[in-house]
Amino acid sequence: RPKGVKKPYNPILGEVFRCKIDNGPDGFTTYVAEQVSHHPPVSAFYVENRKKNITFYGSVLPRSRFLGNSAASLMEGTSWLELLRYDEEYEMNF
Repeated sequence: RPKGVKKPYNPILGEVFRCKIDNGPDGFTTYVAEQVSHHPPVSAFYVENRKKNITFYGSVLPRSRFLGNSAASLMEGTSWLELLRYDEEYEMNF
């Protein structure tokens, strides 16, 4: 390896990232993500704002493609947005 080339970030199975954002008058938004599978790599996430009655959760599976002289990074997964005040749920695939 050339000098200065570092190993890419590789989260450990079960590793959890938590974040809480103060949105002022709109309350707090909480974000939790976890590496739930190593091979294939899958990350799950959950976001909520209780004051706004919104939740957003799902999972992401990154994939790579090598196309001759180029490479592409693709994200596959499913997520759900719940608008609790209206009792509505939306599913999104990417």
